[in-house]
Amino acid sequence: MNRCLPRPWFCLVAAFVLSLLPELSGQSVSGQIGSVGQNEAEPEGEPAPKPSVDVGRTLFLRDWTKHKRERGDGLGPMYNAVSCVACHKEGGTGGSGKNDANVDLLSVISPRPKRGRGFSMHARARLRKIHPDFNERQLSITIHKTGQDDLGKTATYDAFRRRLLGWETDHVLSVENPRRMKHGFELEFSQRSTPALFGAGLIDQVSDRELIELARHQADRVPGISGRVPQTATASVGRFGWRGQVGSLHDFVLGACVNELGLQVVEGQTEPLNPIEVERDSMGFDRQFTITGVDLTSHETQSLTAFIASLPAPALLNGISLDQSKAALDGEEFFQQIGCSDCHVKDVGPAKGVYSDLLLHDMGPVLADALASVPEINERTAPGFSSYYGSSAIEQLVNVTTNIRQEWRTPPLWGVADSGPWLHDGRAGSLDAAIRLHGGEGAAAARKFTGLRQKDRDRLLAFLKSLGAPGAEPRPVFFQRNRIRSGFGSSGIGAGFFSLPGHGRPGLDVPGVR
Repeated sequence: MNRCLPRPWFCLVAAFVLSLLPELSGQSVSGQIGSVGQNEAEPEGEPAPKPSVDVGRTLFLRDWTKHKRERGDGLGPMYNAVSCVACHKEGGTGGSGKNDANVDLLSVISPRPKRGRGFSMHARARLRKIHPDFNERQLSITIHKTGQDDLGKTATYDAFRRRLLGWETDHVLSVENPRRMKHGFELEFSQRSTPALFGAGLIDQVSDRELIELARHQADRVPGISGRVPQTATASVGRFGWRGQVGSLHDFVLGACVNELGLQVVEGQTEPLNPIEVERDSMGFDRQFTITGVDLTSHETQSLTAFIASLPAPALLNGISLDQSKAALDGEEFFQQIGCSDCHVKDVGPAKGVYSDLLLHDMGPVLADALASVPEINERTAPGFSSYYGSSAIEQLVNVTTNIRQEWRTPPLWGVADSGPWLHDGRAGSLDAAIRLHGGEGAAAARKFTGLRQKDRDRLLAFLKSLGAPGAEPRPVFFQRNRIRSGFGSSGIGAGFFSLPGHGRPGLDVPGVR
């Protein structure tokens, strides 16, 4: 590959524009991978190979700094990690990530261009001084953790990133201190946690109808709760991402390959397609470079999706003592009683035990984020475009009736015991803190939680701690409990044994136990 790499901020431009290609071109990410399939050199008349879980597992574990490339340019030039498993590893391969794996985002809070009017020439120049990716249509950007120059060195980008986030000054942007003024603009720093991928294949199978009916049920029958079906930039139903902005598991996988690892999944593409003019500076980075060949073929990305889809769903664990098992079962009853199950619905279609309605809910101003959710798109709104991490260019949309900056997809609670720290940016260091931070539609349940006796709060937390990752240590079964009514329908916990199928100790497994 021949490549003259641009200066560090233009590298970020290239990587982020690639993440926006589906929206800028009006195509879905899956449409991009389709073009790869057309360009791949496969023998004429021979069917494409079926996705391979084993191939996908190899790719998921691959360290791209050590992989000998046969095509493409490999990792980066902008990336957040060197492999999938580098972030997705808590509770086992495919799990969540600690806060050091969070994605860093930077957004312009104010001033923002008024509808139908852009920034003045002077304002645009000041905005680009902050970062060349910023413009009237793009007021939220990803700040990757690593960027490489043409020699594979990272020092220049590291220095640029430190200056951008204020790490060389007394005013450092962080989740605790997220805002500051720079060149006349107020900036906000935010993050996204790495989600666990366990059971993602089952979530991918949840139908549009099931989500729509669940949203209708809440609006009609649950006072104060009205989840919104997530949408993608093309107005299809979303299922993945902290704001449900990605429609399918495969699209989610492709977005991660591009955004997290900087891997090319489209052959013959020049990056960026719509170059932002950036003058050469004293660091001497050149603007132009061309990607030749892809890092991942269609078969490989399909195989990576197949592997992730094969990751088992988490299940209820057994308590290590009789008292703890009883406390966990009692805790689920409190979970129902205070209204947690109104949004954290136990079963949604094939996703049994997911404890999520997969819908968007207004969680109040404390959890608000500048990178908003995609508004509900209908004939009265003009669709914008969204990034892999959330939505952007919201200003061009009209008649937005929901609090798009306060909406979050209800996170699945299966495996929650092994997925801390919690919430969309990992700000909650405990499950207790995560519950107390619920606002908006979750505020009533949070108040009822704090109003419980300490003993009863501990029982509810014991129930949440029984929702472990698939590879969590099995524990003995002690007793049985009848079915417990859930917040939507009447799906209970089956025979009531906290166990993992096929993982209990010999002689303690009970037939039919989930």
